[in-house]
Amino acid sequence: MVIDFAAGTMKDFNSLDSYGSLVEPVNVVVDGAGNVYVADTKLGRIAVFDDEYRFSRFIGGDGALQSPVGMALDEDAGLLYVSDAKLHEVKVFSLAVGEQVDSFGGRGDGRGEFYHPLGIVVARDTLYVVDSFHFAVQAFTPRGDYLFSFGPTSQGIGSMARPRSIAVDSDDHLYVTDALNNNVQMYDEQGRLLIRFGSVGASPGQFRLPAGICITKDDRIYVADSINRRIQEFRYLAGG
Repeated sequence: MVIDFAAGTMKDFNSLDSYGSLVEPVNVVVDGAGNVYVADTKLGRIAVFDDEYRFSRFIGGDGALQSPVGMALDEDAGLLYVSDAKLHEVKVFSLAVGEQVDSFGGRGDGRGEFYHPLGIVVARDTLYVVDSFHFAVQAFTPRGDYLFSFGPTSQGIGSMARPRSIAVDSDDHLYVTDALNNNVQMYDEQGRLLIRFGSVGASPGQFRLPAGICITKDDRIYVADSINRRIQEFRYLAGG
């Protein structure tokens, strides 16, 4: 669905031309040219649309992906990072040709290993991956070298029960949605908890299984409040 706040309009798209239509789209990212990348877990591919929402190509065919969920663009490097929840890996694709150029991770409990990775984001020179069933976020270099993790050893308000998605604001703060705690947790670049907001409920500012999150260039924060069937908007005030 595409919502134009200025015009007050909404429309949707899902046609893949001769390939049919999207089946289970779970995540969306948009590049600087307006191309839209949609992760479809059932198709096991990334569907790419142009700025007019016309299907143009697939990324991740021939079994390269099985359950793509999270995506992060590094346009300067010409790369698309995709977390695959079934393969427990992060796959790296060339934006120019759509072919896989690298991967890292794998199922396990060690550093740099995952158990159902979901959300993923690039902040400066660091790649952050939500490692959902380890209740953590792991940080890597763009080459996939493990740096550090945060979440599983924290107590009280900082602990992650079911982290889902991650986004970054203009000051490089990290925001993680926690579906079981029904909140959003905000961390600095080193993984230190700063604040959290939200609680269980249906009132404004409350959540029931928050899922996706994105932050615009002007620091408007949008959270998909799944059971409440709505999108909630918040605002980060820099220096506040």
